[in-house]
Amino acid sequence: MPSFAQSFMDKIDAGSSVLWVYLAGDEGRAERQLKAIAQAYTKESDTDLRWHSWNCVKGASWDPKCLDPLQAMNDVIEKVPGSALVLMKDLHQYLNGQGPKNVALRRMLSELCIANALSNDKITRPIVILANTPTPHEDIAEYCDVIDFELPKYDEMEADVVDFIIGSVDKGNKGTKTKVDPDLKEKVVRSLLGTTSEEAQRIFAYAVATCGGVTEEVMDVIAQEKAKVIRKIEGLRYIPHSRIPDAAVIGGFKYFMNWLRKRARAYTRHAKSVGLELPRGSVLIGPAGTGKTLVAKCAAKMLGLDLILMDIGSMFDKYVGGSEAKIRNALQMVAAMPNALLMVDEIDKAFGGAHEGQAADSGVASRVLSYFLNWLSERDMSSDTENRTFVMVTMNRTQGVPEELLRAGRFDRVWSTDLPDRDERLEILQIHLSKRGLDPETYGKELDVVVKATDEYTGAELEEIVISARNDAYDARMSVWEDKGKKGNAPGAADVAPNTEELLSAAQEITPVSQLNREGVAEIRKFCQDNTYPVNGERVQDTGRTRKSRKVSTKRTSVAGSDPSAN
Repeated sequence: MPSFAQSFMDKIDAGSSVLWVYLAGDEGRAERQLKAIAQAYTKESDTDLRWHSWNCVKGASWDPKCLDPLQAMNDVIEKVPGSALVLMKDLHQYLNGQGPKNVALRRMLSELCIANALSNDKITRPIVILANTPTPHEDIAEYCDVIDFELPKYDEMEADVVDFIIGSVDKGNKGTKTKVDPDLKEKVVRSLLGTTSEEAQRIFAYAVATCGGVTEEVMDVIAQEKAKVIRKIEGLRYIPHSRIPDAAVIGGFKYFMNWLRKRARAYTRHAKSVGLELPRGSVLIGPAGTGKTLVAKCAAKMLGLDLILMDIGSMFDKYVGGSEAKIRNALQMVAAMPNALLMVDEIDKAFGGAHEGQAADSGVASRVLSYFLNWLSERDMSSDTENRTFVMVTMNRTQGVPEELLRAGRFDRVWSTDLPDRDERLEILQIHLSKRGLDPETYGKELDVVVKATDEYTGAELEEIVISARNDAYDARMSVWEDKGKKGNAPGAADVAPNTEELLSAAQEITPVSQLNREGVAEIRKFCQDNTYPVNGERVQDTGRTRKSRKVSTKRTSVAGSDPSAN
């Protein structure tokens, strides 16, 4: 992939009149690079490409009093001599705005482009627009060449941020060189990736000041500060490693967890040395409450990756180009992070029926989906510098979801979850009892009664049974103690533990999703039967309330690749 500078100069050579540079922050860094490009272009060609700029506060480099965008646009032709690179900040806000003056500004830009007044065989004078949206107004879109300005990569982050801050610390120490362990420095640089240079400088400077130097402790501070930066990107949330659930809380995902364990080896140094490609990610499809979200989070810890949650529904914006800008901003940040797992939960809510709904939302959902799909496909899992994000997607339904989302090449495998069988329900109940300090062994065979009574309950519903039964048991024991005038010691943890009857009573109060949404569950099962890999290694056939299962065939074909047990 050509660098930003090379792509930019190629556009100038091609005669571009308007270069719409999309950037997520880093305006100062972008301006510095554009100045350097103008100088480099002058040296490498016969064209003296001079530098000029305009913004709505400081006016123009040729006339500080020129604050009006219409006047500035006219001055580019009338007052800027010779060839030049004209940076016009803030102009995108006027061009994408509504109102008579905005229309006039777009008309002026269109007329200049139609007349080849900005770039022709005699003059090279392109207008450069730094924009926070990737989408120019439809009136001028055909005249604009859009170029993405990427976040800093490793070498730039090391030189312009980490080395710069360390150098500043050295100056403060009257020239005494700060000794930084090379491995620690590499970890610092990689941890800062995904932020702008300005954000990275603030984060690293704060971490160094807080820790009294470049020590191992700076990594924790950087993680905390980076989480705050990510939170500023609407729709993204960073989950620290300490808060990622452990795989021990998962029941019924035997084949999926084994597949994930094997893929985790790809992140080792030895795997890298032999050229092993990193995994792309997985899709989890199944009824609500079957553990998809929890296991997707656990995957980050198993793979040793940063966990980023994306609420893709919040990316949709009422303003023109707003949705596209939000999804680009979010994915650009995620892609710049070297070790990240992106989890998109319930993606079917955002894209279900994306193709059919264009009339209602002017095609916004379809455009956002298209960008997301392209981003998924363009990941280079064998590169050290390009986007290598592991993506986990969960879906509660398949109806209306575009089939191209699930096609091979975007994910390694499409998995399905289902209502837990008897053994899985027992395991899930034992996990949730143990998680709350209750010993499953004390229930003995009586727990089997609860398991039998909860056929076709989801894992989430089983957890709610334990929670509800504990509250009922606590209320009952405390009421008895209070009725006795609070004589004797208050009931202990073992005294307020729910018994089998209370667990059964809690189960009867819940109407499982298998009954509430019988048609939806049947639809998911029908789709998953021949198109997915069951996370527990078994295929489930829908026969009403009776479930028949069979082992996965090693000869079947699937949209997701080969048999999980064979890998």
